[in-house]
Amino acid sequence: MLGRTRFFIICHFVLRVVDTVADVFAARIETESEYRSGQDFRRYAIASPDYFLNVPALLERMRKAVDEQLWKTGGVALKIYSKAKARALAVMKAKRASETQSG
Repeated sequence: MLGRTRFFIICHFVLRVVDTVADVFAARIETESEYRSGQDFRRYAIASPDYFLNVPALLERMRKAVDEQLWKTGGVALKIYSKAKARALAVMKAKRASETQSG
């Protein structure tokens, strides 16, 4: 019985904290039943992602993570990766130079 009482006291405390935080940040907190009732479902429209911003940022983070991991491990994989990366940069520079001269 005492465990159940403690549980309800903790739940009440957490509810008060969440309510206070919502008041401070002027946020509206909805329960799952309010969300699923669909009274004002248009507010929850699916967001359309901006691929021109999100995808390059994700790829840059992945590239940095791969670079860091290969630098930590070293070895043959790092040598192969470094050579391939240098070659790719050289090809990109040559392509940009040819586009600049022809354009």
